Amino acid sequence: MLLLAVLLGSGLSTAAGASAADFRRTNYQVLAITPDKLPYHANGAGPLDGTWTYDRHGVSVRVIGGRAFDHPVLQAQFMLTRLSSYRHNGDPRYLARVEAHAERLLANAVHSTGAIYFPYSFDWALHGDRSDLMVAPWYSAMAQGQALSAFVRLHAVTGKTRYADAVEKIFNSFTVRRGAGTPWTTDVERGYLWFEEYAKHPHPDRAFNGHIFAIYGVYDYLRSRRSEVATALFQGAVTTVAAHLSNLRQPGWLSRYCLSHPGHAYTDYHTVHVAQLYQLFRMTGDATFAVHADRMLDDYPAAQLGGRGYLAAGSHQALRLDSGRRVVEVRSFRLPAAEAIAIGSRHRVRGSAGVWLRVDSGTAAGHWIRELHAKAFVKLSTDSHEFVPSRLVRFQAGTYVGFTFNRYGARETSKPFRLHAASHARSTRRTVMNGATYFLIADGVWSGRWMPAQPGVSLT
Repeated sequence: MLLLAVLLGSGLSTAAGASAADFRRTNYQVLAITPDKLPYHANGAGPLDGTWTYDRHGVSVRVIGGRAFDHPVLQAQFMLTRLSSYRHNGDPRYLARVEAHAERLLANAVHSTGAIYFPYSFDWALHGDRSDLMVAPWYSAMAQGQALSAFVRLHAVTGKTRYADAVEKIFNSFTVRRGAGTPWTTDVERGYLWFEEYAKHPHPDRAFNGHIFAIYGVYDYLRSRRSEVATALFQGAVTTVAAHLSNLRQPGWLSRYCLSHPGHAYTDYHTVHVAQLYQLFRMTGDATFAVHADRMLDDYPAAQLGGRGYLAAGSHQALRLDSGRRVVEVRSFRLPAAEAIAIGSRHRVRGSAGVWLRVDSGTAAGHWIRELHAKAFVKLSTDSHEFVPSRLVRFQAGTYVGFTFNRYGARETSKPFRLHAASHARSTRRTVMNGATYFLIADGVWSGRWMPAQPGVSLT
């Protein structure tokens, strides 16, 4: 790891009190990602409007207390999702609406120190605490990062100089250090570079998801042009993530939302963190991020609501939970025959080992049943993540069996093979199938087959 002095601003005037300072920077690669693997990409075209709320100009807004407000993140996300759809369908209505959102963001932008910022015009209580209030106007690196991604991609589609100029001015916001009285979203603390989602004095929040969404913006900027300053910012911000993985993770439970409020953890944001760490692996090729994403999946599965499931005949461990998900009853019961069931949720239960399924139909309706391979599980694949680049699976000497599955999720063929010495293969995906974790092997004797996670098999 290098301790690099970077003059933020690259010739720009900086906010009051800002100066050249050191931040830690590891020389991570900046790998090229194909468009279909970029953040925010969807595999097909979505609806033009969906369930969002819009004003009379067709621009998305956030309604608070009956009043409509411009919301920079929502508007940037609209641009990103509809640009992804436009890539699939070429429908000019999508591009027109994207440009309407771009123009609204630019109309509201605040110009400062050679940069533009997208202000929030409503107050916001962090974690619902009115004593910890973001007072309007306030600024967010998440908004800056998602807007940077959106304008980079919009310029790539339209070629308009206006959007190219916006890209440069949004990027400049990442070069301006924290200062009192002027907009900022970039900070350095204890040698670590932070992109601050809730930029406030005196104690920024240090939200992990917002920091990483901002990294995505800098990455998109780097895709479109070479920049030593952008490379330094990207590598410095990724270094910050790597250094704080132990602060992010809570073994056996949900990851923390932020550093400043370590008691706050949310199911949806845990799922976001897992996806973001896999994305940082994709951007850098550093398996550290993928390994920590694996561990966090093992700590707590991805948020899942609804699905079809299966309970085998025989005994099952069951819990009843109250509205706060506290265990109020532990019991076991026997099913005389297997049942196809509806599953309402798949989660961890605090204080109880394993992953639990909320059963919404059948004999066990109203109970949470512990997920067990081939005994109690969600049908078909769940918690599935692709690896780009591929990852290494290491095998100790021994006999292992690779499988294929049919379209119903049942094992179709098997291939046993004995390794007389330690070996390895590449993997391109992990998934949970029938309550067990599998790795898709891409080469070697089990190429094209799924290898179950087990002693002697490790993903690196």
